[in-house]
Amino acid sequence: MKPTRLSVPSPVHHKASGKALVFLRDAAGKRGTIYLGDYGSPEAERRYRQVLSEHLAGRPVETRVSSEPAPSIWPDVAQICAAYMLHAQRYYVDENGTPTGEVVSSIYAFAMLLKLLRDKPTDRVTIRDLLMVRQALVDDRNVEHKGRKAAAGLSR
Repeated sequence: MKPTRLSVPSPVHHKASGKALVFLRDAAGKRGTIYLGDYGSPEAERRYRQVLSEHLAGRPVETRVSSEPAPSIWPDVAQICAAYMLHAQRYYVDENGTPTGEVVSSIYAFAMLLKLLRDKPTDRVTIRDLLMVRQALVDDRNVEHKGRKAAAGLSR
């Protein structure tokens, strides 16, 4: 009888996310996707070898890495807003030295941004977060600075 050939899955480049992944079948034959890390990185190679050794040993492989994401070294949203407001109060002034409407508009925009995303690192802010802030601004009907309420809320 001819021996069966050992089939070892190769890592695949997921172009949309830039990650390396490998497809494995469990004991029941169900296919699972295991993400390894950034494609071509040493971390992905190490994770691929670890996953492959566990799979060939017959142990179940976790599809998700259980470790917490590394803490971000980027500033959070509150720090960026504070730095911009310091800049805006010095830069956007008229000839008399009083702040222009740009500063007031920034205060309104940052109020909702800070309410929703204050402690989030800026490298983890996604387009969904920005759309959420935009929708919250549209839905919000706060009193304007001149004491009037917006008739139908803000627009985009």
